Amino acid sequence: MKILFASPERDLLFVYQRLLGQRGHEVDTAFDGVQVLEGARGKNYDAAILDGSLPRVEIGTLADALMENKVYTVLLSDKENKEKCDGYLAFPFLPEELFGALRKAEIRDRNKTGGTETSE
Repeated sequence: MKILFASPERDLLFVYQRLLGQRGHEVDTAFDGVQVLEGARGKNYDAAILDGSLPRVEIGTLADALMENKVYTVLLSDKENKEKCDGYLAFPFLPEELFGALRKAEIRDRNKTGGTETSE
């Protein structure tokens, strides 16, 4: 799965880029909302993980742009700010919770293409 992970926390980006990469995902990173918008226009992502504290562009604008491009979007936040995203994880969260949210994106994509779900 091709994933865009966006957070102003570079350590968080590094850790999850590595963890998701080990699970076979291709992960691009962004540090602010402008980079997310540029990525949404230029590449076909299957999923996006957005930190709710991204600077420079409001999270609702980012969610709209990604969902317009049919990108499964998960919001990470310490607030009850769910916006228009497909999934939501509150800080702090466990890696398994994020992996579970991404499995939902895989299932959605399989259902769109008529594929069948397989167990890991």
